[in-house]
Amino acid sequence: MTSSYLSKEQLKGFEKYKYNSIDTSILSKYVMHPFWDWCVQFCPVWVAPNILTFTGFLLTVLNFLLFSYYDYGFHALTEENATNDHIPNWVWAVAAVNLFVAYTLDGIDGKQARRTGTSGPLGELFDHGLDSYSAVLIPTYTS
Repeated sequence: MTSSYLSKEQLKGFEKYKYNSIDTSILSKYVMHPFWDWCVQFCPVWVAPNILTFTGFLLTVLNFLLFSYYDYGFHALTEENATNDHIPNWVWAVAAVNLFVAYTLDGIDGKQARRTGTSGPLGELFDHGLDSYSAVLIPTYTS
């Protein structure tokens, strides 16, 4: 593999990269990780972890599109609300379910990768890259 941006040495370093993060929060340790460990066992082993990652991201995009449709100028939650925009209650319910499922998929994608032996630096980059986009989209429609 050649690249005009990265040298051969840098590409070799990328192949050796290993993500290492320790989460010591009580919520993660006793609630979220046990829940994700339980959820991932229902995921077929033929499902690629990046599909889980991308599906969760698409749910955040769907939420953004829903809120954009019902409140195009994002005025409904302001005091002025000059356009009298109204976001139906079902949109909030769908958005809540979508966010829960998106976070769950984001929590189990790495577990699925380790379970299937397909974890690697490219998957980590894909996961964190889409998380970065979600970090912009989610506050846009929930504020």
